[in-house]
Amino acid sequence: MKLLVMGAGYVGEALLRYLQIQKHKIFITTTRKERVNALSYYGHSVLLPIEDKEFKELIDSCDGVIILIAPKNLQSYKEVYLQTAKRVSLVLKDRQTPFYLLYTSSTSVCEGQQNKWVTEDRVLCPKSENAKILLEAERSYLNCNASTCILRLGGIYGPKRELLDRVKHFSGKKMLSSGEEFTNHIHLEDIIAAIRFCLDHSLTGIYHLVNDDHTPRRELYSHLCQLAGIPSPIWSKDSSKSSYKVCNQKIKSMGFIFKHPRFKQMI
Repeated sequence: MKLLVMGAGYVGEALLRYLQIQKHKIFITTTRKERVNALSYYGHSVLLPIEDKEFKELIDSCDGVIILIAPKNLQSYKEVYLQTAKRVSLVLKDRQTPFYLLYTSSTSVCEGQQNKWVTEDRVLCPKSENAKILLEAERSYLNCNASTCILRLGGIYGPKRELLDRVKHFSGKKMLSSGEEFTNHIHLEDIIAAIRFCLDHSLTGIYHLVNDDHTPRRELYSHLCQLAGIPSPIWSKDSSKSSYKVCNQKIKSMGFIFKHPRFKQMI
């Protein structure tokens, strides 16, 4: 299978390490020139941003694409997510042969739900501009000429991105929320395993990718701070921030098994 992997950041590079041992022919795109040599180890070809004609030729030569892009520096969500979605949709418009598209979105599109389980079929109406853009990008991919799978990722943690490191940043600081909002996280290893699962089973549609543990933020952060022997964040009395638990039952029903279903395996 010829695959184009767009984005080689934290998740992208971990995925490339896995794909390297498979029988796929991998093309990689990156916006960072200084990473071309390092990434060339993982794929057949590494490309910097290319013109639309070359991009169409690249897509035409592949059987599928995995889109793992994220904003860099001053890039806007609209520039990165929505424009990419429209560009991919355009080049696939006249494709005659089957094409598989996997896109990693975010559970932030679920914002605005309050104390509810959020399933993939819930009608979403996010208020923030960034979440609206992410949702519009999802719709663009779902409506393009491809077999599309969207994984909505929770807050990512894993090697070199441990939750404890994030908590240390907030230690002793005043927070803008009460900390009662539920958390929705996913381990890097489960992201890579889920992408592999979707590829192997040609899954289509939207799937939430979060673990089973929705410990409220205050409780989780306080526990981690206690383990590290550092002051906990100072929480406000404002409980107006939306709080929702993202349901992961749909991907489980397809047979996917989480390696890191709960935080107790980590802390």
